[in-house]
Amino acid sequence: MSVTRQKKTLRRQPPILPVNATPKIVSNRVEATTGTTSPPPPQFVVDSFTRRNRCRSVLLGCFAVVALLATASPAGAVAGYGDVADGQYYTEPVQWSVDNNITGIDGNCFSPDAVVTRGEASVYMWNMQNQPTAPAHRFEDVTVENQNAAVSWMSHTEITTGTSATTFAPDTALTRAHLVTFLWRLADKPPAPTHPFEDVQAEWQQSSVAWAAHREITTGTTSTTFAPDTTLTRAHLVTFLYRYQNKPNVTINPTSPQCDTNPTFKTVSAGGDHSCGVMTDSTVTCWGSNGSGQSDAPDGGFTSVSAGGRHSCGVKTDNTVTCWGRNSFPRADAPDGGFKSVSAGREHSCGVMTDSTVTCWGSIWSGQPDAPDGGFTSVSAGGGHSCGVMTDSTVTCWGRNGTGQADAPDGGFKTVSAGGSHSCGVMTDSTVTCWGYNGFGEADAPAGVFKSVSAGISYSCGVMTDSTVTCWGSNGSGQADAPAGAFKSVSAGNEHSCGVKTDNTVTCWGRNSFPRADAPAGAFKSVSAGREHSCGVKADSTVTCWGWNDSGRADAPDGGFETVSVGRDHSCGVKTDNTVTCWGLNNFGRADAPDGGFETVSAGGGHSCGVKTDNTVTCWGLNEDGQADAPEGGFETVSAGGGHSCGVKTDNTVTCWGLNEDGQADAPEGGFETVSAGGGHSCGVKTDNTVTCWGSNWADVPAGVFKFVSAGNSHSCGVMTDSTVACWGYYVDGEADVRKGGFKSVSAGYLHSCGVKTDNTVACWDNDWVDAPAGAFTTVSAGLDRSCGVKTDNAVTCGVFR
Repeated sequence: MSVTRQKKTLRRQPPILPVNATPKIVSNRVEATTGTTSPPPPQFVVDSFTRRNRCRSVLLGCFAVVALLATASPAGAVAGYGDVADGQYYTEPVQWSVDNNITGIDGNCFSPDAVVTRGEASVYMWNMQNQPTAPAHRFEDVTVENQNAAVSWMSHTEITTGTSATTFAPDTALTRAHLVTFLWRLADKPPAPTHPFEDVQAEWQQSSVAWAAHREITTGTTSTTFAPDTTLTRAHLVTFLYRYQNKPNVTINPTSPQCDTNPTFKTVSAGGDHSCGVMTDSTVTCWGSNGSGQSDAPDGGFTSVSAGGRHSCGVKTDNTVTCWGRNSFPRADAPDGGFKSVSAGREHSCGVMTDSTVTCWGSIWSGQPDAPDGGFTSVSAGGGHSCGVMTDSTVTCWGRNGTGQADAPDGGFKTVSAGGSHSCGVMTDSTVTCWGYNGFGEADAPAGVFKSVSAGISYSCGVMTDSTVTCWGSNGSGQADAPAGAFKSVSAGNEHSCGVKTDNTVTCWGRNSFPRADAPAGAFKSVSAGREHSCGVKADSTVTCWGWNDSGRADAPDGGFETVSVGRDHSCGVKTDNTVTCWGLNNFGRADAPDGGFETVSAGGGHSCGVKTDNTVTCWGLNEDGQADAPEGGFETVSAGGGHSCGVKTDNTVTCWGLNEDGQADAPEGGFETVSAGGGHSCGVKTDNTVTCWGSNWADVPAGVFKFVSAGNSHSCGVMTDSTVACWGYYVDGEADVRKGGFKSVSAGYLHSCGVKTDNTVACWDNDWVDAPAGAFTTVSAGLDRSCGVKTDNAVTCGVFR
């Protein structure tokens, strides 16, 4: 085959198919790609972040539309496309497909790694055969206009007869075995020698795989494996077709325009405080709250994704299910096996397996994992219940039923959606019916005909047949204020909604939770995480705060600071002139810092305390339990807790004051190095390096010697002298399950803990593991529902735990 390098005018026709790009799936040793693409520059409208060396867009604004993402062309891009590198196994096939209008892709992007569906493959093969005519097909699920003629030809010639008498499954990903079978039938089923592949077991695959290997259309993934169930990409497909045509000579266009495109989506799912979508390259991206890692989507290709309460699940292109995020119960431990679809609920998940049965996993409190027997076409996991459409089009529900949300009505249904305490479904006549709790009108479905419906926590949304979206029910955060425009799908979450528009972009509306974990750029000396906001002292001694700013708690004043401490609704800092200033909520005078010079300050629940330069302690703010009545004497340190305070005096004894209903203010005798006041208990490291705690019965300390200790809301953690971490108290099964390895420090928060390991990395955990960010850290602090750490480059990174 001769391949010349000269410019050739490319012929383009109007687009036949939408571009559906996916992550690179290397499924053939001959077809492995070697080219690379430059990472896209961060040109996002709202924000951007890097995860696993991949740029991801963060969609956070009300009516936030996905920003323009400019993707650089790879070095040596050719064939008229900015994403086709020279010298790849698919370079000549792509040029051939362009010259012969096989794929009919308009624009500057070929998307070689896009997963190909049955409907798309039909169009490619039909184009290769010069678009022959055929009688109309009988399939009810082929709705894309430009696929009709191709599907008609495929079924009439019996290249494929569909998945049933009335269904073709045009959106199902095409596998290697399927395509070689299609081509074998197109070639009139020629005989061939037996193949050597041990993983080709199905009877219908034998002859076609043997023929494809003999013709060298594909030689398998190894000498003994063919990977028949691996999905095909656009590059694979044109390569198979090109080889089927005996590799015609092509002239490579040596130049290509920049491959610029808007990031587009196939599907989107709105969860509790986060959302996830399958992009047109079949990767999953998530945005929003990430306290439990629910927005840390794994790499790989996906066909669908579902965002739950604090976890997410997706069906990968190999039909397996993977979940990520919070894993208590354990809701994120997806079972083995092949799946058609998956749905992540609040604390459980359900999926339709390839044999059409439903399996569920996660919380068992209301029986939501107890899926009934029978065949299902779809399933939806809600708050505490689940619903599914059975193969006879009836709906059945199971699990929590306090408001009738599991009492499915009679009749035929196309789809069903389980919400918080209600459910909705599209019936076979395309009307919507809802049942269950209706306190906000969420079960009052409007009249009209619908394509789909999604039940949220206390509201519902649906795509009508004219492609507009309408919502009903609770609208306190604007989650039911659907924007104008044409949509393909909509997903109702907790207090926000997202939809895929007909141009494949995503728009979201409703609650836009405060970005409390979005630490600003720059170098920091220290950081302090509160309940819903955080503050840090930067390298230039100024203070910056971020997060929820109700009552001005995140409005840091000007000036130079030595330290800062974030309380529940206010913050305080010691300035460079040793004065203290506070800001934020000021009921009870918690932000009215007294005059004088201070060494340290600690902001607590509704009060604050500081050690003055003369070593005395003064407190201010809420004092209903005497937590602001600091005793006399000299102090080294002070810690303001929920309703009490404790300090280490200059003689190394500890004294506490304030709320004492659980004995948290009854400090024991002895010498102490440090003390930490928590929610209903206190802990201190004694001068012999043992730890003692007092207060609620979660203060039973394990034996051993400690470097220091941190008292959280209802549990405590300490670093022992051998650098291991021990935790104890409420939720002890989670907090005590500490990762192996040595630790320098630990911080106990509300229901989670974080520690700086001896290699300066950070590990966090709660009832299940919380994925701490990568990198080296010097300090870490766990707050009520978030943690922050100072990295070795003085940058601050935070994570939210909700």
